[in-house]
Amino acid sequence: MLNVLEAKIDFSEETSSTEMNQLLKEKEKSETEKIDRESKMEALKTDLNNIKKDHEGVLSKWHEITITIERKKNTLKALEEDKERKLTSIKKLIDEIQAGQNKVEETLKNIAECTRKIEGFEKAYDDLKKEQEKHLERFEELKNMLGNLHMEKHTLQEAIDEKVKEIEKTKSKRENTDKEIAIFTEKQVTVLEKLKITYNIENPDDITIQISPHIEDERETIASEIGAMGEINFRAEKEYLELQERLTFLEKQKEDLRNAVESLKKTITKVDLLTKELFAETFDKVNEAFKRFTDLLFKGGKGYLAVNQENGGVDMFAQPPGKKVLRMELLSGGEKALISLALLLALMDTKPSPFALMDEIDAPLDDANLMALLEIVKTMSLKTQIIFITHNRITMEGSNIIYGITMEEQGISKTVSVKL
Repeated sequence: MLNVLEAKIDFSEETSSTEMNQLLKEKEKSETEKIDRESKMEALKTDLNNIKKDHEGVLSKWHEITITIERKKNTLKALEEDKERKLTSIKKLIDEIQAGQNKVEETLKNIAECTRKIEGFEKAYDDLKKEQEKHLERFEELKNMLGNLHMEKHTLQEAIDEKVKEIEKTKSKRENTDKEIAIFTEKQVTVLEKLKITYNIENPDDITIQISPHIEDERETIASEIGAMGEINFRAEKEYLELQERLTFLEKQKEDLRNAVESLKKTITKVDLLTKELFAETFDKVNEAFKRFTDLLFKGGKGYLAVNQENGGVDMFAQPPGKKVLRMELLSGGEKALISLALLLALMDTKPSPFALMDEIDAPLDDANLMALLEIVKTMSLKTQIIFITHNRITMEGSNIIYGITMEEQGISKTVSVKL
């Protein structure tokens, strides 16, 4: 624009000075305006560059925000999908929990029923045991009584035999005496008839008889014969009847004893059958628990229990990792300690008691086996209150409460407890 103005100006000499001055002023003004415009153009360029930079920064941020938004959208979509999956899983878990609760309720009912049955069996077993003890006591009493009765029967039988012999002897003597009396009577009758017929003597008592000099010898002979017969026991028959009645009573007592023995044998057989059933059931439970605890203590080992048919005992077999199956007697000292602990824990797990005291059972164990034992003890402590006497640091760290004995003053012990 300034170039055009300059082209149109004619610097001829004919131009007046006023116009020149005016033109110069206009030129100066134009120069000033040009400089202003150029400065403004520079400022505008600077502003434009700043705006471009800001625009580029905004575009970069917009791209970053767009990318972030896309990422957020993708993350949100993934979260929605994960939410759907979690909801589906939650629904399945709710269904499984409901099914588990139903199963737990059914299991609790079964446990309650089994508990009632077990209580009934235990009560029946206790009753049978008490009855057995009573029968055994009665059996011992009856056995002693039977022995005494046998002795008394033997004594009475001997007395009866002696009395029978005496009675037989007395009867024999009496029969002989009766026979002699009969003979003498016959002789007397014969003599009387002979006296009447031969000598016409009807009453021999009126005749004086000459006493023979040998009559005293005959009298002594007859007296000695009578003395040899012994005394006559007139109560022998009554004593025999009393002994016979006593023998009948003893026979009845003997029959009662036999019946009581048969009843006791039947009761013992019934108790033996019930005991065998309870033992077999308990043995199976203990064996399963023994297998489980052996696996935990030996870190993959195996073990089982077996009934010894020869002596009626129980044998323990174990197979540590990498070894063959061996009886407990053939294991090393540490392995014997582990299998003994497995049996102890199996018995405690089968029939938990409200209270248990374990004294230094962790002494023969190394750290790895001790950790396995502590895990089992923690599980069992949910059902049984366990007091663990130990000097092992690991066992103390796994305890809930530690009780120790300290002696701050000489001769005065003090208990210190720490709850972990």
